[in-house]
Amino acid sequence: MTPIRCVPLGILVALIGCSDKGDSGTTELYCSPTASAGPDESVELGDEVGLDASASGVGEGCEAHDYSYTWSLETTPAVSELDSTAFSVNGTADAIEAEFTPDVAGSYVIGLVVCDELECSSPDMVVITASAGDAAPIADAGDDQDAEIGDRVNLDGTGSFDPDGDELSYTWTLAEVPGCSALDSGDVYDQGTADASMVPDCEGTYLVSLVVDDGDQWSEPDYATVTVSSGDEPPIADAGESNSTSPCTGSWIELDGAGSYDPDAEPLTYEWSLVSAPAGSAASDANFDDASDATPSFQWDVIGDYSFQLQVSDGVSWSAPDGVTVTVVDPDDNNRPVANAGASQSVEVEAECTASEGYTITCEDCDAQEFVFDGSSSYDADGDAINFVWTEETGELDIVSPATAVTTVITPSMSTDGSTSYDWTLNLQVADCDYDDEDTVSLTVSCVREE
Repeated sequence: MTPIRCVPLGILVALIGCSDKGDSGTTELYCSPTASAGPDESVELGDEVGLDASASGVGEGCEAHDYSYTWSLETTPAVSELDSTAFSVNGTADAIEAEFTPDVAGSYVIGLVVCDELECSSPDMVVITASAGDAAPIADAGDDQDAEIGDRVNLDGTGSFDPDGDELSYTWTLAEVPGCSALDSGDVYDQGTADASMVPDCEGTYLVSLVVDDGDQWSEPDYATVTVSSGDEPPIADAGESNSTSPCTGSWIELDGAGSYDPDAEPLTYEWSLVSAPAGSAASDANFDDASDATPSFQWDVIGDYSFQLQVSDGVSWSAPDGVTVTVVDPDDNNRPVANAGASQSVEVEAECTASEGYTITCEDCDAQEFVFDGSSSYDADGDAINFVWTEETGELDIVSPATAVTTVITPSMSTDGSTSYDWTLNLQVADCDYDDEDTVSLTVSCVREE
């Protein structure tokens, strides 16, 4: 038998008569699916509720089809956190059977729609009423918070609820406060409400407790922490870079904490300490000339490594410590400095000349000349400070600053009998605490007649 379907008008095509003239003489109709979500139920809070759509489909005399099922949570109690993902069977809301567990007391309206390949049913609703019996309320003290001294901290207990939907009363408590605080639970503002507040009076961690009451039972306490700072950013200590002493520094180590700073630009106080010293050393913090200075000196007593620590304070907070290690070099390992007087210099100067009767030529003296000699490329491999001395043996040159790395040299005026060359030799001596070195450089000035 080949059935002829009678499809409702507007869905496919109206088939007049809806009959089949096949061999059997029987007629089989297409009928829209109907949804049956099952009877309303009352359950205890926490019970698993089974939903069954197996009564859905079509009536007798209608052609059977493959059906799909869609369950939905149409309404829930106000404080419920459930949605349609709560249906658990097969991990989907699209099964002939589904389950869910009410999370609070109240009424849950569940919708069911059944579809075949042609159309879908109207939704059918089932009401599940969950009662809590004598369940205790649940307190929620809100999130942990950070604050500064003197800030008003808003406490949020609005997440608290009662499974029966009863009205709640709120009791806030300062369960723990820092040792510096004078606050107690009486200092919680708007006590008895979900939205209380407090004003911390010093740094530290405050533990806030909330319990709620539904008129019959108290909840278990819930806690939130309020971590309070002064609002002051701590300073930053900088003990300088680790280094070694030069053999010429004597018995003192020079420390430099001047790179320390405070983000709030507050003035700093300094605290240096000795962390470790070489074996055999008797040095201690007493070896600082002033341990509260930004750049103190420390008297060492044994060759080797000395480690120091610096902390700084802005008057409110101390910095994290910063460390530096200084290696004291054996003075017997001193190296000789190296002198470098720079480049030799040569210049030609014209003298002003005049011709008299008889073609006699008379020339003026060449003017004094000024030169700069640079010995700053001299160095000491140990990093020792070096002294400079410039000399010239004739005494004819004026050396303006003989004890500096760079000096100006002035020549005397010079006469010419046509073309005269003047030559001088400059000597540069450099020295550290033990050794010295020398280098020479020449200066040539040619005094020639004006063309």
